[in-house]
Amino acid sequence: MARPARRRNPLPALAAIVLVPALPLAAAVVWARGEESVPDPVANAVLEPGRTVPRTKVLSVRRAPEHLSEHISAAALDAELDSVDAVINETSCLQVDIGSTPVHLTRDTLPVIPASNSKVLTAAVALDLLGTDFRFVTRAVGTLDTTNGTVAGDLVLVGGGDPLLATDFYPDSLLGTKYPQRPATPLEDLADALVAAGVTSVTGDVVGDESRYDTEYFRPAWPDSLHGAVAGPYSALLVNDGRMEAGNPTPIDVPAQGAAELFVDLLAERGISVGGGATTGVADPAATEIARVESAPFAEVLDHMMQTSDNNSAEMVVKEIAVASGRPGTSQDGLDVIVSTLGEWGLPIEGVVPTDGSGLDIDSRATCAVLAGAIAREGVDSVLAQSLPLLGREGTLATYLTDHPLAGVAQAKTGSLGEDAERTDVKALTGVVPEDGAEGLVFSLVLNGGTVREDATFVPIWEDLFDALATYPAGPPADALGHRSCLVWPYL
Repeated sequence: MARPARRRNPLPALAAIVLVPALPLAAAVVWARGEESVPDPVANAVLEPGRTVPRTKVLSVRRAPEHLSEHISAAALDAELDSVDAVINETSCLQVDIGSTPVHLTRDTLPVIPASNSKVLTAAVALDLLGTDFRFVTRAVGTLDTTNGTVAGDLVLVGGGDPLLATDFYPDSLLGTKYPQRPATPLEDLADALVAAGVTSVTGDVVGDESRYDTEYFRPAWPDSLHGAVAGPYSALLVNDGRMEAGNPTPIDVPAQGAAELFVDLLAERGISVGGGATTGVADPAATEIARVESAPFAEVLDHMMQTSDNNSAEMVVKEIAVASGRPGTSQDGLDVIVSTLGEWGLPIEGVVPTDGSGLDIDSRATCAVLAGAIAREGVDSVLAQSLPLLGREGTLATYLTDHPLAGVAQAKTGSLGEDAERTDVKALTGVVPEDGAEGLVFSLVLNGGTVREDATFVPIWEDLFDALATYPAGPPADALGHRSCLVWPYL
């Protein structure tokens, strides 16, 4: 396969421009001195108060050995990554950064289908707007007579967008995903809080209120084959991903209705009678909060979303992004905020068109430049980076390259599409390689087209990528470059 054209990182070339012409000059200096001995450097001599003669020449590489070492390592890494360029097609992209500095760019601004790598952008903006300590809150509101424990009229269950709200059977049932739903927010805790508040009966209905977000339960472009099986229905009041009972993977059509029905059962188990039944509606804004239950901190919710590639969580977080920005709780409002925020950060957003938060939509577009840039902005050791699956050990990367030198070190968000003939194959990988005492690496490799979703195609490419990344850093250490015994470097 012909090697694709790509934009070269200018830093190694600039280093060569500076250093290579200097080598003949250094050699000439050494030759001109002949047998003349070169005295050891002496301590700084005082010329006049406040002025000294530096003991190391101004142009000596010993003044910036770290920079030269970095240039050498960057150039070596850039060359190693050519092997990946040689095996990816023209509809794929690759970017690798050292810290926040790009060192290898192959069609980095080409709009590609990102699959679940869209979650990187959703997560980055959510962290910025919500913060790591944000908690989703589910409330029970109504009019409580504290003298007899009766809620006069309806008890309204007000959804706060918690994607991990669950009853006890669901988190480990694997009904909605092959991964446990942790950290779950127990709906039982809210029922217990009502008992603690003295509630003994409800004269009206239990009403499920999902009005924090709109009632779009699936993105319009998703094929029906994804509904319920892969994502949705999602709602501001979602319990068990809409699953009502153990052993039944089919979600209820209206999540708020299902939540109300489950809550009626929980109240009955605790001896709280409900005069009516379960229904949906909107709470009176002036209604009194009787009890609440809070999710784990957002950093932990995010960890679940990224480790397991939880699609419902991603779609609900998009709507929460909209609410946090003062907009209506709709997907489109949240997606607009994501793109505008990326632009405000100075990331290249041309061609970036997310059409959902999870990456299930084949019409979504991102670039390797914006995916890598979103992580590089946060940093290799950030909450975002640490939420990513661990190569060969955890999450969606647990079974891949388990014996590779970077297994247990590299972390990356996976992405995959192509379950049916009408959906272009996608295999995406965006993540980090921490490096002790250095900035570490950020990378984004998004493969589109052909048979890239098949193990026989993408696994060797991933292995080539991690083989190349494992060679960093490749240059001599800074202290070696600055050693005084060198015959040439002291004159540069």
